[in-house]
Amino acid sequence: VALAVFLAEWGDRTQVAMISLHSSMPVLPVCLGSLAAFFVLSGTAALVAKALEGQRISERFISGVSAVSFLLFAASALASGLRERQGQGLGLGLGGAGGG
Repeated sequence: VALAVFLAEWGDRTQVAMISLHSSMPVLPVCLGSLAAFFVLSGTAALVAKALEGQRISERFISGVSAVSFLLFAASALASGLRERQGQGLGLGLGGAGGG
């Protein structure tokens, strides 16, 4: 099972982020932070699975909850990006260097 999970998660973006952090930051804090994040993620997944054990949940409900969560994360990322862009004084203009 561990090998199947490893192969399924091989291209996960968190691994790419961790590799990029390793290249620019000290190894020990990055490893400890990564381990803590994976521990929290796995722990919460196990707790939710235990809480939902024996429950009948439709696939449609799970898809809906997933869709809403992705929309919330997308909206949060968009808002964060727009705030950062405005903070840099770039505004929301879409024109190129020529002002077109």
